Amino acid sequence: MLSILVDKTVDNYNNLSIIIHNIVQMLYILVDVNVDKFFVYDYN
Repeated sequence: MLSILVDKTVDNYNNLSIIIHNIVQMLYILVDVNVDKFFVYDYN
């Protein structure tokens, strides 16, 4: 019973970390795109 609970908790933690990782990647991409635009506008 305990091992099943631990497995489920580990699964949930892994899913959460994957979701957080994806969100962070999306944020980095957004920031990169915006920074690129900013610098392009700045130089023009």
